[in-house]
Amino acid sequence: MPRLDGGGIERVFLNLATEFCRRGLAVDLIVGERTGELADKVPKAIRCIEIARGHPALFLIGLLRYWRHMRPSHVLSAFDDVNAMTMFARLAVKPRSTLAIGIHNSSLSKQSSANGWRRVRDYTSHWSARLLCSPQVLVVTPSAGIADEAALILGRARNQIRVIPNPVFDHRFREAADRPIMPQQTSSPRYFIAVGRLHPQKRIDLLLRAFAIATAETNIRLRILGSGTLEPELRSLADRLGIRARVDWEGFVSNPAAWLQSATALVLTSDYEGFGNVLVEAMACGTQVIATDCPSGPAEILEGGRWGQLVPVGSVEAIATAMRRCLNRESWIEPQKLRKRATAFSVEVIANRYLSMLGLAENCRGVTNDDIAVGRSGTRDSG
Repeated sequence: MPRLDGGGIERVFLNLATEFCRRGLAVDLIVGERTGELADKVPKAIRCIEIARGHPALFLIGLLRYWRHMRPSHVLSAFDDVNAMTMFARLAVKPRSTLAIGIHNSSLSKQSSANGWRRVRDYTSHWSARLLCSPQVLVVTPSAGIADEAALILGRARNQIRVIPNPVFDHRFREAADRPIMPQQTSSPRYFIAVGRLHPQKRIDLLLRAFAIATAETNIRLRILGSGTLEPELRSLADRLGIRARVDWEGFVSNPAAWLQSATALVLTSDYEGFGNVLVEAMACGTQVIATDCPSGPAEILEGGRWGQLVPVGSVEAIATAMRRCLNRESWIEPQKLRKRATAFSVEVIANRYLSMLGLAENCRGVTNDDIAVGRSGTRDSG
């Protein structure tokens, strides 16, 4: 990975690496630079290796050096640019490693919304992946919708793309859900919650407009967990909508479990997703969910609306109506049923599927309940 930011893909890889380590596998976590919100969340038992400290352009050189020196038996990769470099490195070094690339986001949706050099970069990345993706490379996606896109981009048969949902939560997440956010939590008013980067993809602007419509006559609050470049613009919009006093900007929160468990509902308003990890996190806490029916992931997680409300992409009125239905308990699912549905996406369950895909299931000891110490692990440079 390029960095250890607090995004969904970074969390997926950290969850998998931690679980593989718990099961007795030796794990190296390869990053360009050990920076970002999750930098101090790497377990000490995992060796974190920086291969592009100082400049992203060094990533490919560092990757080639690592592969030649360490000869790993299995490699997992994510992010379009990193996938292309990893496949090139594999061809150059010609190791006997098993390589699996993960495509975790809607590349076509991202490409269509990009402008200028970003669109050129996305086109280049897609064509590079198509040229470099040999039949021996395993391809895995978190949802059927992303798998359809991956088959189109890579020129592969759809049945050659594996679908394995994201590993979203483990026992530590569930334990964190019961911790209080603040001493006065029980006396706080009800609130809706949104979790994610403040990025155009997430359409927090739609959420603010819908919140203003749905809760005009109430004292319910909106808590936004996340950071990003759009925060000043979104704060200004909240001011114009007259909801500034009822919107709390909480910034990045490494484990949102306690916030989710106390919420009236989670609202996801994205234009597109690769999966929608936060929907599973909310369900694991027994919290009601509202999500746009965007490509790809939410409809698959919620099974077409069985486990939460799905609304059309981009519709402020539909989001507001769903929020009203939630407030009035017109749409309500038993928390225990939501928690049971979420278990299909636990780290333990999904790690089994990854290990089976990689042919490592028999190499691992059974799941244990032993915690792995988290902290600054033995970070080193690949040189």
